[in-house]
Amino acid sequence: MDEDSIDYYYEMPQEKVLEEDAPLWRRFIAFFIDLIVFNFLLYTPFIQVFQLTSGIRGGLLTMDYLLINPALMDMLLGVIAASTVIFCFYLALSEYVLGNTIGKQVMGLWVKGEPGLWGFVTRNLLKSTFILLLPFDLIGLITKRQRFIDQALGVKVLYEERIKLIEGFNT
Repeated sequence: MDEDSIDYYYEMPQEKVLEEDAPLWRRFIAFFIDLIVFNFLLYTPFIQVFQLTSGIRGGLLTMDYLLINPALMDMLLGVIAASTVIFCFYLALSEYVLGNTIGKQVMGLWVKGEPGLWGFVTRNLLKSTFILLLPFDLIGLITKRQRFIDQALGVKVLYEERIKLIEGFNT
C-alpha cells in the first residue's frame, strides 16, 4: 500500500444469542414439519411400493377393501409399524448427531443434553407413538415446558434467537 491510500475498517455487527425453553407452539410446528418431511420422503413411497407389490390399483386402497382382505391389512399394518420405527430413528439420529431435526432447525430449536443414542431413541420412540402417552406429555409440557421423558433423561429443548447488535443501537 502506498502512503496516500486510506485503510477503511468497518466493524461488523456482533451477535447476541438468547436461549430459553422452547415454546409449545414452536415444538408442535417443528414436529409437524418433521411429519410432513417424513411423509413425502419415506411414507408415501412405502405406500406406493405396498400398492404395487400387493396388486392394488391406485385409489382402491379403502378400508372396505382391506377388511375383506385380511392378509393385505396385516401387510399394511406392518408397513405402518416399520415406518413408525424408521420415523423414530430419523428423529433420534438427527438429534444425536446434529442436535436437531429438520423441523427443529426451521423453528430455531435444538436439543441440549447428552443422554446417548439410546436415550434419544427412547425419547423419540415415546414421541412417535404419542397417542398412548399424550396426556402425560401434555401435563409435563404445560407445567414445566419439558416432556417428562426429557426431564428424566436430563434433556432440554431450547429456542435460540440470534440478535444482531449494532454498536450504539442495541444493548
